[in-house]
Amino acid sequence: MIRVNILVEGYTESFFIRDNLSHALSPLGIYLTPILFKTSKQGRGGITTYKKIQNQVNLLCKKDTSAYVTTLLDYYGLPSDVAKFKDIVTDDENSLQQLIAIRNKFPSPEDINNNYETAPSKRLEKIFPDYNKVVDGNYIAETIGLDKIRQECHHFDAWVSKLCQLNAL
Repeated sequence: MIRVNILVEGYTESFFIRDNLSHALSPLGIYLTPILFKTSKQGRGGITTYKKIQNQVNLLCKKDTSAYVTTLLDYYGLPSDVAKFKDIVTDDENSLQQLIAIRNKFPSPEDINNNYETAPSKRLEKIFPDYNKVVDGNYIAETIGLDKIRQECHHFDAWVSKLCQLNAL
C-alpha cells in the first residue's frame, strides 16, 4: 500500500481528490489523503509565498515519514509549477458559447488560471451567478471525467502520472 498526502488550498481541491482522483489510483494500491493548507491561525487567507508552502510540506514530511507528500494548488500567485483543473458542461447555449470562447483563447484550461480576478471560478460566477465553487466544481470535474481532464491539462496529467508511478517503486 502506498499513501500520498496531498496538501490542498481549499475544499474544491480536497473534494476533487476524495471523489475523483482517489477512485482512479486506489486500484493501483495508491491511497490519497487531501490535507488543507493552514494559512493562518484562523485557517483563512491565501498561500502567498513559497516559504508557506515549504514550511507545511516539511512539517508533513517529518510528521508522516511513511507517506509521500505533494500539492494541488492554484497556479496564480505561486512561484512553482503546480496543477489545477477547470472546465464546465452546460445545456444553456449562450452560456456554453461564452465558455467555449473563453476556452478557445487559451492553449489549455490550466492557462485560464492566471490571476485572482480571472480565475476559472470568477469567470464561472459571471456566467452562472449561482455557481458554488466547492459543490459545482466537484460535479463539473466528475461530469468531465478524469481522462478528459488529463487529456486537456498537461501539467495535471504529468502530476497524476507521477503519482501512478509510485506503485512501481
